[in-house]
Amino acid sequence: LIYLFNYWMTVRIRVERIEVTCSELPQNLVEKFKAAILDVLRAVREHKPDLSFRAFAIAVSLHARIEGQPARDYLARFVTNVPRGLGAPTGSGAVFYFGAEGDRLFSTITADASVVVPDGLFVRVHGVWDAGRVAPDALAGIADAFVRQALESLGLQLPA
Repeated sequence: LIYLFNYWMTVRIRVERIEVTCSELPQNLVEKFKAAILDVLRAVREHKPDLSFRAFAIAVSLHARIEGQPARDYLARFVTNVPRGLGAPTGSGAVFYFGAEGDRLFSTITADASVVVPDGLFVRVHGVWDAGRVAPDALAGIADAFVRQALESLGLQLPA
C-alpha cells in the first residue's frame, strides 16, 4: 500500500491487479497523477519482466452542479417510465452498459444524484481496454479522450 500526493492517490499492488485510487483529482495535478500511474506500471514490469497485463481499467467519478438546470431535471430525461405504487418519486438515475468498441472491451456510464454536492450530479465513467492492444504509455491519452467523449454523450463537458 502506497500513499502519494498527500494521500490523494492510493496505490495497491495485489497478486491479480494493480489498483490506483485518487480521492481528489486537482486539475493542476492531473499530469503528475498520470505520470505517477505510469511509473507504477513500469516499476512493476521492471520488477517482474515476465509479467503481462491482460486489461487496463479506469473509472472516473465526478460530482458537480449543472449550469442552468437542477440535477433532478437533468436526470429525469434518462428515465421516462418511473415505477408506480411505491411512494412519491424523489429522483432518478441511470446506468448505461456498452460492449466492445475498438480496443475498449466494455464500458459503463452512471448518472445519478450526488450525495456530496447539494443539488449536484454524480457521473461515473468506467472503461476497460485490452492490454494486448493498448500500450501503458498510450493509456492516459486514450482514457482521457474516452472520458471526454462519454461526458459529451451525456451533454456534459469538463471545465477548460
